[in-house]
Amino acid sequence: MGSLDRIWLGLAAIGGLLAVAMGAFGAHGMEDPQARQWLATGANYLMTHSLAVFAAAFVAAGGARLARLAPVLFLTGAAVFSGSLFAMAM
Repeated sequence: MGSLDRIWLGLAAIGGLLAVAMGAFGAHGMEDPQARQWLATGANYLMTHSLAVFAAAFVAAGGARLARLAPVLFLTGAAVFSGSLFAMAM
C-alpha cells in the first residue's frame, strides 16, 4: 500500500471521527429541531462518504487506475453535502 493510499485511509478515519462527533453534538447539544435534523443528515452523509473513501482506497491499492479518482470525488462530495448542512445548523 502506497503513501497516497495511507493518506486516503487517514482522511477516511478523520471523516468518520467528525461524523460521530457532529452526530453526537446534534443529538445532545442542539435544542433547535431543524438544526438537529441537519446535523443528523450531515453526519449520515459524512459517515457514508468516509466508508466509501476507505473502500475506494483499498480498490485503488489493488491496482485499479481509475479508482484513484474515487477518493477525491467522495471527499469532495462529503465536504459539499455535509459541510453545507453543518454550516446551516451552526
